[in-house]
Amino acid sequence: MTPEVLEERLAEARQSYKLNVGYAGLAQLPSGFAELVKKHNPHILELELSSNNLTAVPDELSEFAHLRTLRLKYNQLRKLPPVVAQLPALTVLELAGNQIGKLDPGIISAMVCLRELDLSGNQLLELPAAICRLPKLEALLESLPEEIGELPALVRLNVSTNALRTLPTSMGRLRKIQRIDAANNMLVRVPPSMGHLKTIKELNLRYNNLDERYKSKIEEGLSRLLSFLREEAERERLEEIERLKPIGTQLGPYTAYRHGHVTVYDPEHHQLVVFGGRTAERKRLDDV
Repeated sequence: MTPEVLEERLAEARQSYKLNVGYAGLAQLPSGFAELVKKHNPHILELELSSNNLTAVPDELSEFAHLRTLRLKYNQLRKLPPVVAQLPALTVLELAGNQIGKLDPGIISAMVCLRELDLSGNQLLELPAAICRLPKLEALLESLPEEIGELPALVRLNVSTNALRTLPTSMGRLRKIQRIDAANNMLVRVPPSMGHLKTIKELNLRYNNLDERYKSKIEEGLSRLLSFLREEAERERLEEIERLKPIGTQLGPYTAYRHGHVTVYDPEHHQLVVFGGRTAERKRLDDV
């Protein structure tokens, strides 16, 4: 980020109380960064530092006593920055997409005003018990990376008691997964692709915002739930075929399904129209 661009961002922060220094390719913040910001606005409320190459966050950020939101997503952080414990007004901390492997309980305990903490896409194996002592925490984990389906050896996944609204479609590709606990989140649907999990033995989806269709299948057991998800996957596939159907094609009443394609009889031209991709292939009946 050039000095000119930074000056423009600082000028904007005078009115908005929000400073955006994200997507700038920064390996570290400029020397005297906090003092420079305070000259333009000593009461900055929101600081965006996402999508840089930061490996650390300087302690001088503790001078932002009024800071409420700190975004540090998609950097190169390997640990929780100690300075966040010195931000008394901090309510939102976003750390998704870093390389954090462990959380310091002392730092966690100090963030008593924290309402939202996003740690998705890191390398955490567990969360410290100190998180349970944050009295105002409302949202802990809101999303999982789509790349989670690329974990070939994953056997157990516990993302229960978070704020997940969706699960990645790629989870249907987890070849060795046996147990998934996604209970007590905010899920409104389940990816139909999960109906094709071959090794799954336990799938806990209770206490979410799922509609009655899902709830009834959950009560009927794992086998029925997986069957329902496969039916949903097939329904969505056929809807996609219908969506890609050439506009203006007049179709007759005869429909057949074969080898993953939908074949519909066109009586006007005495032909079959085969839908299985983005183009329709017409064939004479004599050739089929």
